[in-house]
Amino acid sequence: MRNDCLKIFEKIEAQRHKMVALLDSLSDDQLHFSSEPGKWNPLQIAFHVMTAERLSVISIKRKVNSQKDFSKSGFKSAFRMIVLKLALNSSLKFKAPKRTDATGINPDYDKLKADWKSVRADLKELIHSLDESTMKSEIFNHPRVGMINMKQTLEFMETHLAHHIRQMQGIMNHPSFPSGG
Repeated sequence: MRNDCLKIFEKIEAQRHKMVALLDSLSDDQLHFSSEPGKWNPLQIAFHVMTAERLSVISIKRKVNSQKDFSKSGFKSAFRMIVLKLALNSSLKFKAPKRTDATGINPDYDKLKADWKSVRADLKELIHSLDESTMKSEIFNHPRVGMINMKQTLEFMETHLAHHIRQMQGIMNHPSFPSGG
């Protein structure tokens, strides 16, 4: 299980690097461009993803430190993950949970990059610190689908980040997207 989790971690690290490279290529006007009022700009999208990941790591650490007995993940959590992946890969729109809603937030880009790098270091350390039994247990309560295991949590992060990279690319393809410079 740990090796599977580390492989997924490497995929999400590659995705993070892709998103950061994309953001690095944008001017300040482009970073703050929103296709319509109330819609997120590219910087807010990255802030949302980083915040969701940070809160996920914190939640898992709290659950593990509570030293309660964990339920083993099984068919129900696998089914919930299939539904979540299908939803994130669809064209459906979802309202972000309040704790990760980036509406009205104007993050500092350099701080965001540093924070996200730190979150990922914490995530990797967490993967290495968990025993196999805990990794196979329902240790993360996803706000939409409920309890999932560590591998499923990483799969969510991978699908979630891919969803938001597509969203960001859609913004960049908007007819009113500012030209570079």
